[in-house]
Amino acid sequence: MRKKEESKVIPNFAPWLGVFETLKVINGRVLFFKEHALSLKESAAVMGLRAPSEKVLQKIQIPRLSGRLRWIVDTEGFRFLFNAEKMGRRSAYILGVSQVRVGSQNWDARYKTVSYLSHWQARMECETVDEVVLLNEWDEIATVSMANIFWVKNGVVYTPSIDCGCRKGVVRQWIQKQVRVKEGGYGLDQLAEAEEIFLTNSMLGVQPVCRFLGRAFRKGKQTSLFVKKWNEFLI
Repeated sequence: MRKKEESKVIPNFAPWLGVFETLKVINGRVLFFKEHALSLKESAAVMGLRAPSEKVLQKIQIPRLSGRLRWIVDTEGFRFLFNAEKMGRRSAYILGVSQVRVGSQNWDARYKTVSYLSHWQARMECETVDEVVLLNEWDEIATVSMANIFWVKNGVVYTPSIDCGCRKGVVRQWIQKQVRVKEGGYGLDQLAEAEEIFLTNSMLGVQPVCRFLGRAFRKGKQTSLFVKKWNEFLI
């Protein structure tokens, strides 16, 4: 008679309950350390998790290499990963529109949660483009799959507000310290009328968009300025 198999119980199994931060590392130098530490603390607190203190994070030994560092906080505690990578860079991105929607109030839209399925699903649509715009339930621009989005019209820089379902983003905040940015709820028609579009995240920095829905874009004055300042920041 076959012995009945015992079911295995996994304690504290909550695959959705966790957050992470991705940090750019250049020759052992971690960029935006304090900003990422604060972001990790804030997003962990929303989910009832406890992030390590800055003092603990500072003790992590990073090799004198370039790559990406990930801090992860979930129900099992804290861990980190470092992957050495060559810092390749594209000249510009081709942008499309995703069929995936994000909920403006969803945790996975506002925070870097380990439950990353909606953004990754959108990312999988990037077969003929480099990135895709995600809209929220109100048809407002929220984000792109792996970055924040900005655009320029008549010299004014625009970006979706946090209420639309995007992340604060440390490079997004860095842009907002460089120039006055107008935040709000905007539809795709705003991108159609834009003069410049660019994307930001911790690994890309500032990345120009060269084409959106068949329309070509140049790297204009504002985008060029931000790219220049970003490259100076990396030195």
